[in-house]
Formats: sequence, C-alpha cells, structure tokens
Amino acid sequence: MMWWQACLWGALGAGLVEAGEMWQLHRTQERFPWVKDGKPQIKPYLFAVFLRCFMAIGITAVYGVSGQVAGPLAAVTLGIAAPIIIQQIADSSPSGQPSIDPAATITGPPEHIADTDPEPAADEQAAQQTPPPSNPGRSHDGR
Repeated sequence: MMWWQACLWGALGAGLVEAGEMWQLHRTQERFPWVKDGKPQIKPYLFAVFLRCFMAIGITAVYGVSGQVAGPLAAVTLGIAAPIIIQQIADSSPSGQPSIDPAATITGPPEHIADTDPEPAADEQAAQQTPPPSNPGRSHDGR
C-alpha cells in the first residue's frame, strides 16, 4: 500500500470516530456537538475535527512509509487510534531519556536464586533410584 493511500484510509478512521461521537451526542443530548446554548459554533468543532484528521494522517503516513501498513484495515485502525498512539509515545519518554532507571536494572540473578543448588536432572534421579542387580553372578540371558 502506498503511503498516500494509507493516509486516506487513516483519515477515514478519524472521520468514523468523529461520526460516532457526533451520533452519540445527538442521541443522548438531542443536539449536535457544534451547537452550544442554542447557537451554532461550528468553527471550534471543525478545528477539533481537523486536528484529529491531521493526527490520523500523520501517524498513517509514518507507518505507511515504513512499510508497517499492510492494508486498508490497518490504516483505518491507525486512524482511529492516532490520538492514543501519539499520547503513548509522548508519555513514554517525556525528557528524551529512557524511561527505565539504569540503576534499577538487574545485572545478575537475584541472591535467593544464586544460593540454591539446581535440582538434579530427571535421568540422574532415576539412576540414583535404580536398585543394584540382585544376583551379580548371573549373565544377562538368565544362566
């Protein structure tokens, strides 16, 4: 899939979310999201829709160029999830540094594991439990 096709599918995903939210508001409050106090205020609403579509197009473009978008379903899903993906990326490393404290990494096994002896293997246990032959003078064929 070409990157620009992924962008179009991603914008569709963002539009589906906006349509769903608009339907939910209209159904529960019997008004559209751009009407406030009985007066239409469509500019702020259109700006919010534009930002959502911009995020969706941006994310699907990046994933599309890197070859991570295999088809329309993946692109639409990325468009739907674009704000969450961007928020997760922003939250993962706010200062540009790794979010894991390097001093907290484990360099070896914990002490309680290092002090214990490993259990002998199953075949070693079986060999230790096998009784010695009862009559060492006899041959294997029973004579």
